[in-house]
Amino acid sequence: GKRPITTKKKTTNEALPLRGFLQCPSCGKNLTGSASRAKNKTRHYYYHCQAPCKTRFRADTANQAFEEWLHQISLKPEHIDSYLSLYETAIKQGGNDRKSELKKIEEDLAKQKKLQTEATKLFIAKDIDKKAYDLVKEEYRTNIAKLSQKKEALISVSETVIDELEFGFKVMANLQNLWQELDGEGKRALLGSIFSGKLVFENNKYRTTETNTLLQELFNLDRYLEGENKKGETDFSVSPRQVAPRGIEPLFPG
Repeated sequence: GKRPITTKKKTTNEALPLRGFLQCPSCGKNLTGSASRAKNKTRHYYYHCQAPCKTRFRADTANQAFEEWLHQISLKPEHIDSYLSLYETAIKQGGNDRKSELKKIEEDLAKQKKLQTEATKLFIAKDIDKKAYDLVKEEYRTNIAKLSQKKEALISVSETVIDELEFGFKVMANLQNLWQELDGEGKRALLGSIFSGKLVFENNKYRTTETNTLLQELFNLDRYLEGENKKGETDFSVSPRQVAPRGIEPLFPG
C-alpha cells in the first residue's frame, strides 16, 4: 500500500511535434526546438538550429503550414475505389504465377509426406534404428510445416493485400484530420511511419530530403484521376508520370 504512484514521463512537447523530424535548410543539420519567453512573459516556441547557424522560425507557423501540407499530399477519398480496382487488377494478373507456385508447393508437400510414411514403415520393419528415424521424422515434419505455411500464405495473399491497401489508402486520404486528433506521441508515430527522411521547412513550404517512388506514384495517380474524372471514365491502362511540384514530395516506406 506504500508503493509510490508514478506517471509516465511525457517525452513529446505538444507545441513541438516536428522536433527531431526537421532538417535545417541552411546547413543540413537536425533542428531542435525550445520555448522563448517574451517581455510580457508569454512563452513562444521555436524550431531552431545549433550555433553558429542562426536558422530559427516560430513553431506555430511551421506547425500550421505542416497541417496544410498534409492536406495537399493527402489522397482524394473519392479515388480510393479506383485505387483498389487498379491493384485488384494487378493482383489478378499475377494470379497465374501464384497458381504455378501453389502447384509446386503441393507437389513438394506430397513428396515430403510420402517420404515420412516410408520412413515410418522402415522403422516398423526395423530397417532403421530409432535415432535415425527420429532425425528424418523431425526433418520431414519441419519441411511439411514450412510448406504448409507457405501454401496458406499464398492462398490468403490477395485478401490480405487488398485489406491492407484499403486501410492504407484511407489513412493517406485523412492525414490532416488524423494529425489533429493524435496526441504528441501519436503524431511522432505517424511521422515515423510516413516519412523515411527528414522534412525541410523553407519559405513557408515543406519538402522532403528523400522521395519514395511508391507514394510519388500514388500522388501522381491521384492528380491523374482528378483530371480524368473531369473528362469521364478513367483508363487504367495509361501510366501517369507527371512530376509533383517541388515542396510536395510525399514518402511512404516500403
